[in-house]
Amino acid sequence: MIITIHQPQYLPWLGYFDKARQADVFILLDDVQFKKNEWQNRNRIRTAQGWQWLTVPVLHDFGAKINGIKINNKISWRANHQKAIELNYGKAPYFKEYFPYFQEVWGPGMGEFVGD
Repeated sequence: MIITIHQPQYLPWLGYFDKARQADVFILLDDVQFKKNEWQNRNRIRTAQGWQWLTVPVLHDFGAKINGIKINNKISWRANHQKAIELNYGKAPYFKEYFPYFQEVWGPGMGEFVGD
């Protein structure tokens, strides 16, 4: 039996999904300390000008656990992330097939907690 564990990430890399795919049991380690501006609430995309960071604004106290962090919905960020990905990856193969899944996650049905 293969058991793997990983902290939640925003827009995780392909290896994250491959790790989960190969495991019989995948444990989401979300009851450890949150680190602001790490992969838990931000990631970067490749653009024609180089790397661009996409950061989900959060409300947190030092030492808070990942599963207790709330997204700061007073800051408009979803549309900016959607636009950045669409502008930089819109001509990529399969973009039109998979982009609606991203829009669904960013949409109004998105949960309050990072990692939901």
